[in-house]
Amino acid sequence: MEHSSASYRGGQIIGGLWATVIGSKWGICIAITILAAAGADPLNYNRTFGLILAGGLAIGLVEGIVLANTSFPPETQKEIGTAGGVAGTLRLLISNTAVAVFSTTLSNRLATTVPANVGITRSIPTQ
Repeated sequence: MEHSSASYRGGQIIGGLWATVIGSKWGICIAITILAAAGADPLNYNRTFGLILAGGLAIGLVEGIVLANTSFPPETQKEIGTAGGVAGTLRLLISNTAVAVFSTTLSNRLATTVPANVGITRSIPTQ
């Protein structure tokens, strides 16, 4: 997991340069294409590892480009601050909601699937 986090941070760092050289629209299109290729194959560790690194990099690139571009359209300093604050707040709201839904779904699924598929034996004698 450390490598995926490092690639995500690397994508955030180079996202601005990526958008400057290629352009925001094409930078996001290329990063989304890289992200779409990222998938997991349990039978091929090396491919999975490489695609997860590329996917983390693409997510960082998109985030770096999008959050920086939210402050360009407004004209006054007050509007720029408001646009950046709203973008950051919406990012946190959406990501926290997604984490809550995912964790609740996973917990409920594990509570029903694990007992049904795993036989539990008692290893500690009861007295």
